[in-house]
Amino acid sequence: MGRQRKSKIKKVFKQRKDGILKKAFELSTLCEVDVGVIIFGPEDASPSIWPKEPEVLHNIVTRYQKTSNEERRKRATNMYTSRFRNIGSNGNDKKEDNLVTAEVPMYNIDNFSAKELMGLYSSIEEKIEAVNASLLELV
Repeated sequence: MGRQRKSKIKKVFKQRKDGILKKAFELSTLCEVDVGVIIFGPEDASPSIWPKEPEVLHNIVTRYQKTSNEERRKRATNMYTSRFRNIGSNGNDKKEDNLVTAEVPMYNIDNFSAKELMGLYSSIEEKIEAVNASLLELV
């Protein structure tokens, strides 16, 4: 049974890792932001990185390291404040624009269990799918 469990964990890890790398690509492409991902797998000799070009990832990490702790804290709460365009009807079939400000909660995931991380990942994945659907409606 132990061997089967390890095999299943490896399979789930690979699927989740591939999903995170895909989401990093989508975030970078759709939002035109710099994204860097480093994943150390339990049995990997070297980490999986995205983007694949080490110098691009190095530049992202260097920019992060040059940012002061104060600026990091400030951006951690403000960089996720987004404006979403919510187009509705006012009863006369006339479209009106409502800007909604959404605060995204910040989590310290260092002490999350695997189950909690998987739940958070699923939640994020659902939110990204909802945003993608909303974007498609606007286009």
